[in-house]
Amino acid sequence: MVKEIRIFRCSCNHRLRYGASSCSYCFRPTPIWNRWWLPLVLVAVIGAGIWLNRL
Repeated sequence: MVKEIRIFRCSCNHRLRYGASSCSYCFRPTPIWNRWWLPLVLVAVIGAGIWLNRL
């Protein structure tokens, strides 16, 4: 069985599952850096910046 990645913590100190949109303990929204799509957006923005800089 694969163990889930739990890097971040909620304000209630519960360990958050990576990619979750809300805490499974207190049901508060998770921080934006815990979302699965954030690395994709960062790579796209950095790639577009590099590409536009070469024009």
